[in-house]
Amino acid sequence: PSPTGKIPYAWGGALGSNAVGDSQIIIDRLQQCGIGRDLDSWLSPEQYAVGTALRHMLEDSVYFYVLHVRWSSSELQRVTLPAYYGHLPWIVQQALALFMPRMILRALYLQGTGRLTDEDVTRKAACAIDALSRILGDKTYLFGEKPCSFDAVAYAFIAALTQGDWDHPINRHARACRNLLKYADRMRCKLFPELVGAVVCTKMG
Repeated sequence: PSPTGKIPYAWGGALGSNAVGDSQIIIDRLQQCGIGRDLDSWLSPEQYAVGTALRHMLEDSVYFYVLHVRWSSSELQRVTLPAYYGHLPWIVQQALALFMPRMILRALYLQGTGRLTDEDVTRKAACAIDALSRILGDKTYLFGEKPCSFDAVAYAFIAALTQGDWDHPINRHARACRNLLKYADRMRCKLFPELVGAVVCTKMG
């Protein structure tokens, strides 16, 4: 089982029999074992520092803004529940519709985002989205013409904010940043060419 109670987690092989949680810790542990390629070895110390700060902003703040959109706004009934559970039997849908929002709203409250008004969350999310957009600018990738691990993180969050049918002001703000949309298209073509042109529902949270 996951040592943190969350996914992702991994075990076996070079990691040993004890499961390791958290994606960054898993990557770090594998690289310490000589497995995998260091995608960030070409970055300058300053670029790596900016990337680290950006990753923490996305994973420790924007993640919860995505949860707010999907579970604590009118988008819950309109989009989230049908997108996540619409393929399941009706009785299972009803059970999950009762249980999951309560669990996630409690987590949001304990984390702090759930104590804010929708307007405050929207304002904070817009600031974070604008920061990401300005860091990217007109570059092909975050730090030039070559992608790094921080691009993988950024792409995941841009996809979560701009893809699917969610239409909260936070989603609209992200979609208004044209450089982020073009960047997401480039990343999709490079990493997931089979998804180009497909309608994707990104289940983050």
